[in-house]
Amino acid sequence: LAAALRAKQPEPHAFAAFLAQAHNAGVPVDWAAVLAGGKRIDLPTYAFQHQRYWLMPDTSTLDRVDHPLLTGAVRVGDRDEWVFTGRLSRDLAPWLPDHAVLGTVVVPGTALVELALTAGRHAGTPVVDELTLEAPLVVPADAEVRLQVTVGEPGGDGRRAVAVYSHADDSHAGRCHARGVLAAVDDEVLPSPGTPWPPADAEPIGVDALYARLAEMGYEYGPAFQGVEAAWRDGDAVYAEVALAGEYTEAARHFVLHPALFDAALHGGPDLLDRGDGTAPGLPFAFSGVRLDRTGLSRLRVRVTTTTAAATLRIDIADDQGGGAGRIDALALRPADSRQLTGAAPGGSLHTLDWIPVPSGTARTDAAADLVIATVDDPSGDDPAERARAVTAWTLDLLQRRLAEPAATATRLVVVTRQGVAVGDEAVDLAMAPVWGLVRSAQSEHPGRFQLVDLPGGEPDPDWVALAATGEPQLAVRGGVPLAPRLAAH
Repeated sequence: LAAALRAKQPEPHAFAAFLAQAHNAGVPVDWAAVLAGGKRIDLPTYAFQHQRYWLMPDTSTLDRVDHPLLTGAVRVGDRDEWVFTGRLSRDLAPWLPDHAVLGTVVVPGTALVELALTAGRHAGTPVVDELTLEAPLVVPADAEVRLQVTVGEPGGDGRRAVAVYSHADDSHAGRCHARGVLAAVDDEVLPSPGTPWPPADAEPIGVDALYARLAEMGYEYGPAFQGVEAAWRDGDAVYAEVALAGEYTEAARHFVLHPALFDAALHGGPDLLDRGDGTAPGLPFAFSGVRLDRTGLSRLRVRVTTTTAAATLRIDIADDQGGGAGRIDALALRPADSRQLTGAAPGGSLHTLDWIPVPSGTARTDAAADLVIATVDDPSGDDPAERARAVTAWTLDLLQRRLAEPAATATRLVVVTRQGVAVGDEAVDLAMAPVWGLVRSAQSEHPGRFQLVDLPGGEPDPDWVALAATGEPQLAVRGGVPLAPRLAAH
């Protein structure tokens, strides 16, 4: 039922609406008679579909960060702490596949330093005073990882703790890749790497075959990282001109220093350019005093010198006109470990025990009085089971007597074994091995009361005070170097 006429409507309009209703209901209408002289036209696409295109207000509490990898920052509650978040993949960082070490594409250490620099600038502490790389960051070809950089509250000296983490999308567990300290800018004027450039007495160094030689050693740098264009040597210093590949110069404007250019600046070091002995160069491991005052550069001049500390480099950085742009006070290198690289992909669950060198701590002059040294002797006998039982019983009695003495709480008992644990491919003494399990249990129940130290057979006793000052509950001394156990992805 449809009305042909309606009140308060002109009759032609009401009748036309009636015919439209009848047509929609399936009643044949002679439109040629109704609309004499009219013609057919095409209706616009989706003529009756309405959609709002207004942007919804942003309700995010994150501060925006103008950076290709870090995109947001949030202050933690009422504390002066910060958390920076972002994502990393080979699509977001197309230069990443050009940095392969021993067959594994790994994020360069300079990228982790650059993340710390970016976070530090946002938090008001733009100098990376110290940054130690703890684990390689490997991003599989078809994966994306979430990045997180944490910046702690400033201490009494204004310095802040910083750490760089990654999280696989399918896991809530994060892995720390770098940890260190941020600081405010000092008053030192950044030096120029050299005037005139290059120095008058410097001798040119051939760099044409540099990257081919590094590839033979297992360091497969693609075009994005092959940035050394020229180099010269003047005594113990190496001067180099470094440039970023053209397709990355636009992206470089949003980095403090593009990781590929930053990494290429390190290739000018003496350990990388002219070793000549066929040994593989080390990878960056620990950075100290990293300051970059100029950002977004695509060409650099660098001067690399060895420092008084062993196996460390100092790098002075300038723009392409020679103006001081930055510096690295000390860069320590260490050999690459293929096992650590291949086991570093996100989501891996297999781990192995590694023994890593630890520095000796600073001890008080009277610290020896706080230590009691107890050496576990290997009983005689041919039956290893009987020897193990005897050693375990002796150690258990020692620990129980120690814990029963009230006066002993002020001192630390150092339990010493020989070949009680295996470092690398060493063989372990089966009679001594139970001591480590027993003392570890005591350490978990009474933190700080016991220290385990293992020595190789035939070596003299170490400096017990220095070992205690490391703060490590378990140590193995090999070749005079204290080693501490650490879990590493396998």
